[in-house]
Amino acid sequence: MDRHGKIRSVEALIRWNHPTLGLVSPGAFIPLAEDTGLILPVGAWVLQEAARQFRQWRKEGCAPESVAVNVSALQFAQPDFISTVQSALQTSGCKDPWLEIELTESLLMRNMRDASEKLAILHARGVRVAIDDFGTGYSSLAYLQRLSLETLKINQVFFDMVKPRNSEPNGRSIIGAIVALAKSLDLQVVAEGVETEFQRKFLVDAGVDLMQGFLFGAALSADEIEAFLRRGVISTARRLARPA
Repeated sequence: MDRHGKIRSVEALIRWNHPTLGLVSPGAFIPLAEDTGLILPVGAWVLQEAARQFRQWRKEGCAPESVAVNVSALQFAQPDFISTVQSALQTSGCKDPWLEIELTESLLMRNMRDASEKLAILHARGVRVAIDDFGTGYSSLAYLQRLSLETLKINQVFFDMVKPRNSEPNGRSIIGAIVALAKSLDLQVVAEGVETEFQRKFLVDAGVDLMQGFLFGAALSADEIEAFLRRGVISTARRLARPA
């Protein structure tokens, strides 16, 4: 959401609907997929499904500005990663920029040369790149100038302490520093995990561009989220409980 509650983007999240275990969270199966190499076909499928869904929303006139997709280190390191992304762009049938991939700092720092080359190609093809969980990784800021990036996503840990009458000054200072750094580099700032109206107002005052979290909505299926997209704006008056 932007500061006015307008839906600007959605993030593609994966769940496993197991026939006997029910809905399995990614924390339970993604590590196994990475260990076995299955993350490669899974990751390619997620990109294709995001593209297919975006095309459907666009056809129905309710598509968000962009769809963000998380990419694993193993997937990003593959020689055919660019062609995998290009295939998803073709599936979407949309020439306008719509895809944003989310990468972690640690992933990028593994091979700066490879990352720099791939991100430059993605940038040229209209794919936006976001650094997920910014500030919790290497804390080396040199890569921000060397790589083709558009967005920094602030991890929830930095503003979890921002509460009425009990706000840690360090948390406020760190958020202010991240926002100032991002603005100086012409990067967009997204706050993850926003859960209270107090946090939302604080982040708006701090200059954060976009916010996501349970204050606005829990993870939903594509069909369920379509109603939100058609409304365009979400009121924070209706609180959504954190799922178990």
